[in-house]
Amino acid sequence: MTPRSRTGFSEDGTTCGKGGSRSVLCLPLVRQAKLVGVLYLENNLAPRVFTSSRFAPLGNCLASQAAISLDNATLYADLAEFKC
Repeated sequence: MTPRSRTGFSEDGTTCGKGGSRSVLCLPLVRQAKLVGVLYLENNLAPRVFTSSRFAPLGNCLASQAAISLDNATLYADLAEFKC
């Protein structure tokens, strides 16, 4: 098995360096069964901040609203481009 190449967040100094994130949460933003983005949150003050019991109620709502907002922004951008 060969080692994976380092890409994306794996090369980010904040994530890999000293004093980096102590808690990380990454949620897919899905709208009508289509991935529209990713919600990435990090906290460098305390470990295990994003536990399922703390984040589950808010996380589902937040991810859902963020996906709708991204979808709306894309629609408005397409509409503005169409008008020109």
